[in-house]
Amino acid sequence: MKLSRQEIKQAMILAHTIRKEAAIKWGCRPGDIIFSMCLQQSFNIIKIRKRTSIVKPKPKKNYIPSLYLTVACIILITILGVNTKIDRYYNSFVAAIVENERLLEIVNLHEREVRATENFYKKEIGFLYNQIGNLEEMLSCKIYTYQAAINNLGISMKIDTPSNFSAEEFERAWQVLGAKGMYGTGELLVQAEKETGINSLVLGALAYHESNGGTSKIAVEKNNLFGWGAYDSDPYYYARTFATRGEGVRYVAEEVKDKYADRGLNTLVKMNRKYASDPKWSIKINAIMRKIAMAAIEDPQRMLEYEMITNIKED
Repeated sequence: MKLSRQEIKQAMILAHTIRKEAAIKWGCRPGDIIFSMCLQQSFNIIKIRKRTSIVKPKPKKNYIPSLYLTVACIILITILGVNTKIDRYYNSFVAAIVENERLLEIVNLHEREVRATENFYKKEIGFLYNQIGNLEEMLSCKIYTYQAAINNLGISMKIDTPSNFSAEEFERAWQVLGAKGMYGTGELLVQAEKETGINSLVLGALAYHESNGGTSKIAVEKNNLFGWGAYDSDPYYYARTFATRGEGVRYVAEEVKDKYADRGLNTLVKMNRKYASDPKWSIKINAIMRKIAMAAIEDPQRMLEYEMITNIKED
C-alpha cells in the first residue's frame, strides 16, 4: 500500500511523537530510542488508519511503568545491600565467637597450669612443714638428751628416747676425749638408734664405759665393745664374740630394747637393778654421757640457752 506525501509527513510527525512517549514511559531520553523503529511503527499505524479509518492507535498495555520499575530496583538494591551487611555482621559475629573460644581455651589452659602449680607448691609447702616438724622434733630430742646428760638427769631419762646425735658429733667427742679405740663407731651408734630406737648417747656411754674407751681385750679381740655376756667369774671367756664391731653394736641395741626398754626397765636407774651388780653403775654411765655430750657439741652454750628441762622424773 503506497502512501502519499501528506501521509508520509504525518508518519514522520507520528514517529517523533511515539519516540517521545516511549521515552517518557521507559524513563529514558528520546535519543536512546531508535528513530527508524518509531518511523516504521508510524507507517504501520498510518496504513492501519487507512484500512480501518481508526484515527488513534491502541496503546500497548504491556509497558511496565517506570516508577514501579525504579521502586523495584531500589528495593532489590536495598535487599542486596542489607544482605551484604548481614553477611558482614554474621562473619564478624562468627569471627568473634571463634576468637572468644580461643581466648577461653587459653584462659582454661592458664587456669589448669595455675591449679597444677598451686597443687605442686601446696605439696612442697606441706613437705617442708613436715620436714620442719621433723627437724624441730629431732632438735627437741637432742636438746632433751644433752640437757639431761649435762644436768646429771640422764639416770632418769628414758633410754628409748632418740638422741639424734650425728655420727660426726660422736667422732668429734672421741677425738676430744682421746678415745682412739672408739673411732669409727659414730655411724654404728646412729644406725643402731634408727633401727631400735635406743638412745645412741646411752649406747655410746655404755660402750665407752665397758670397753675402757674401746681398748679392752674383749673389745679388741672379740669386737664386743659392751662386754656383753661377760660374767664376773671369767669375763673374757663368757663374753660374746662378734664378726664385726657393727654386728656387736646392733646386737646389744636389740638386747637392750627387748630385755629392758620393752619390759618397763626403760631408764638407767631401772636398768641398773638387773644389768649390773654395781649399784652406782647408772651414775657412772650418766657421767660418761655428760663427757661425751660436752665433747660432741661444738657450741654447748647454745644448747643450754633453750629452756631447761625440769620434768624429767623417774617413772
